[in-house]
Amino acid sequence: MGERYDIIRGDYLYTGGELRAGLALAVDPARGAIVRVAPPEQLYGPGLGEEHVLAGRLLLPGCVNAHSHAFQVLLRGRADDAPSFRHWVDEHMYPLVLRLDDEDLETAMLLAFSEMARSGITAVGEFFYLHRQPDGGRRAEATELDELVIRTARRVGLRVALVRALYDQGGAPARARFREQPAEAIAAVRRLHARYRDDPFVRVLPAPHSLHGASVDLIVRAHALAAELRTRMHIHLAEQRHDVEFARERLGATPLRALEALGVVDRWLTVVHGCWLDREEWELLGAQGGGLAYNPLANMFLGDGITDLEAAVRAGVVVGLGCDGPGGNNSVDPFAEMRTAELLQRVSKHRMGVLVQAAAGRLGPCPVFTMASRGSAELLGFGAGELEAGQAADLIAVDYSEPALAPHHGLDTRALLNNLVHTGATRSWLTDVVVGGRFVVRERRLVTLEAAELRERLGRYERNALAAGGA
Repeated sequence: MGERYDIIRGDYLYTGGELRAGLALAVDPARGAIVRVAPPEQLYGPGLGEEHVLAGRLLLPGCVNAHSHAFQVLLRGRADDAPSFRHWVDEHMYPLVLRLDDEDLETAMLLAFSEMARSGITAVGEFFYLHRQPDGGRRAEATELDELVIRTARRVGLRVALVRALYDQGGAPARARFREQPAEAIAAVRRLHARYRDDPFVRVLPAPHSLHGASVDLIVRAHALAAELRTRMHIHLAEQRHDVEFARERLGATPLRALEALGVVDRWLTVVHGCWLDREEWELLGAQGGGLAYNPLANMFLGDGITDLEAAVRAGVVVGLGCDGPGGNNSVDPFAEMRTAELLQRVSKHRMGVLVQAAAGRLGPCPVFTMASRGSAELLGFGAGELEAGQAADLIAVDYSEPALAPHHGLDTRALLNNLVHTGATRSWLTDVVVGGRFVVRERRLVTLEAAELRERLGRYERNALAAGGA
């Protein structure tokens, strides 16, 4: 192998769609990538650095959070009983936007990202739209807050795709923090992409916010930039029922057909939510190689609706799972998202096995796990989600002796993955999280951030929020 490498091994390794004993990972710590998968005795040599033996553990690919608004974690518990999505936005989310200073924003990001790590998330797509000062004034550097997000995610230890929101519509005072001229927004994405082009832990993607938040001009420009940079463009689409009516009134077609008329439905497009797309729209998206960043718990929490995931899978859409804003969900547990994605299809279609049948073997023994790992990674542009040579050395370790996973029927792969998804006891069996060959969680403890610092930061936020009237 030539260069220095480390070895990580457990009792079993999930690779090639099955659990296999007697295999280890050789990891290049400089690139954070797997260079070889083989029995450990074949990996010992002069280039060996550290060897990490996780006895009693099985190793699986880390989960990837395809869609996040991490700062919304500060809404948790306060906005749960809002009577409508619109009320949640106007009376809770917007006041938070107007109040957040840089320190509070960093506190929110540290809280959300650290919880992601402790829940088995190794990479996150942060759909970020706070670009200006709280009063709408320009920053000294247009990408200053974007850099804060990237820096904070990396401090916690996550890979991060900055899915940079592009927003040039709307008159609400809080939206002044979002709005930029199209040329200004495109230039910011271009600068960030150039800055992190060679960083294996960071991606930058353009993201016109939505049909109501981004003008036609901005959507078309963002798509052209995505094609130029060979990265996906993300856009909130058909999240709420009224989004269909909006698209018909403003653009003369249903949401995805409106994008098709603009010439932006292709392999570069990823729609977020898609609760109200019809079957023909899913077939159109799948035929073009498009993607879906699906957020089942947030869609339930906010009363959005149920995405027809079966239709998306049958159409060949690349599906990833996200936790969305943890203030519109109250958690960042990817296994809870997997379970919810599966069960929503069963209850809406009135039968079991919906996604296994729809995938017809294309998504491995547990389709929702593949969505939350390989699928989400593909939507963000990371070579991750599979423990194979050339892929990111991002993984989680599972204590398979944990009673919550019993019986696992002799470590039958399908049974074990189903238990991981459906027990609802993630933190009981998740012991270690590794990103790029580096331990972020070790023996159930986050090792990249001191708990005392986070408590101190949250105390400061709470005191200031209460002094401001608890808005």
